[in-house]
Amino acid sequence: MWRGPLHITRQLIVAMAVVIAVTVTAVELAPFAELLQLAAFPVGGWLAVIATAAVTTLWTEPWKGRRSSR
Repeated sequence: MWRGPLHITRQLIVAMAVVIAVTVTAVELAPFAELLQLAAFPVGGWLAVIATAAVTTLWTEPWKGRRSSR
């Protein structure tokens, strides 16, 4: 899966939007956060989460072109 190119489709965009909305809602809305026993992140915490997700997901992207040209 990690060797293939990323194809951005409408389903991918919708799925990512839903995941982001549910995550933010679960952490930031008090009733859901209390139910799940979560504490809200400070702004720096959200930035760290986004950076970590980007790095762990996209770190192989620069090498995909080299593998496919062999």
